[in-house]
Amino acid sequence: MAAAIGAGSGGGGAWRSDFGIYSFTISSSAARQLLGTIYIPSATLAVSGANNQVADESAWTVIVAKAITLAGSPNLVINANYAGSTVPVPGGVGPRSGRVTLTR
Repeated sequence: MAAAIGAGSGGGGAWRSDFGIYSFTISSSAARQLLGTIYIPSATLAVSGANNQVADESAWTVIVAKAITLAGSPNLVINANYAGSTVPVPGGVGPRSGRVTLTR
């Protein structure tokens, strides 16, 4: 059994199961802009859709999550054009942060 913590109009929301597992979901055919940082270090970001573009029109997106899952065949795009937006880039992110890493 899961209980909704919150949900937005873009098909996203936070869910907590009886086991304390958190998941934030993007399930939309119109989530083309995700400009900024998604910071959910103890949760899973679940992206679903059928051949839809997700975040492809964003100058930059940073995702900090315990896990990322893709269901269906969404195209999750992580751009890094930090100069292409007036949105402030968090410290430790961007061209001044050093090397890029993907960890498991």
